[in-house]
Amino acid sequence: MKKLEVLGMFVIIALVYLISSINSSFSVSTYNISGEGEFLVPKDTYVRTNNFYCKSFIDRTTNESRVYRSTTELIKMPEYASSYLFVVKNINKQTGNCEIYEYSAPELTMTCTSTHLNSNDNVKCDLYVKQSNYGLDAISLIKKNNDLKIRDFDSINFNMNEVNNEYTFIPKTIINNTSKILVGTINIANTSISDGKDNILTFENILIKDSLTSFKVSDINQLFKESIGNGYDESMETTSVVELSPKTDIEYKSEYKNKSSKEQVRSIIILFFVIVITSINMGFIVIFFYKRRELRRQHE
Repeated sequence: MKKLEVLGMFVIIALVYLISSINSSFSVSTYNISGEGEFLVPKDTYVRTNNFYCKSFIDRTTNESRVYRSTTELIKMPEYASSYLFVVKNINKQTGNCEIYEYSAPELTMTCTSTHLNSNDNVKCDLYVKQSNYGLDAISLIKKNNDLKIRDFDSINFNMNEVNNEYTFIPKTIINNTSKILVGTINIANTSISDGKDNILTFENILIKDSLTSFKVSDINQLFKESIGNGYDESMETTSVVELSPKTDIEYKSEYKNKSSKEQVRSIIILFFVIVITSINMGFIVIFFYKRRELRRQHE
């Protein structure tokens, strides 16, 4: 009986493997893009354009061009870089121009010396930036909450300009450092009346401009607590991360559809024969052991 149990376990493992192979061949992870813009897409994945197709498509990483003639065709990202910038522009009558670039997205980080900021008090916050692989030309953002004022800016690397709560930070020299660098220190003052209510400093519409694009990163929101009496100091870091396009699993429809269909049919045929042959063998094994048991009973 032990041999029968081992054979049964082997058959179960084989069936699980084949079923998982078929399931992976029926679907593929994709990123859906519905209009013009610039989208960060990870490597070894697919892009599907909704309501339009790429009349011209240029892979700037290899300077190769292709033409897609249907929205059902999926565009596969290369595998040699961690992420790519997918650019869509000039959409007209359901056709548009598409390009991809090897791209490491920039980040903006703010670290403050305290999470408490009472009325008429100040707190210092350091701004750090990690530039993309296309350099760094400028950083722009909009400050919300008029009760929190930026009193001054101290930096050896950047100049700051401000117009109606819109701030722009421009490098004084060309920055070649690809790691996180200090933009500068801002001094934030709480000009609201003392009411014990929290204040939130929000930097929105953050654009980090390089030689390729003005890449938008997510907003920065920093909560400052207000208390009667002395507060306490606590360092806090907030990073403006890049938000990827929504990821979904859809039916595999692309220029590779025929290849995928053949793989599905092949897997189904193999699975069918495995089930049939296994069932027949299991039947013979059961009959064999049953007859053998009957013969033993007769001899006894």
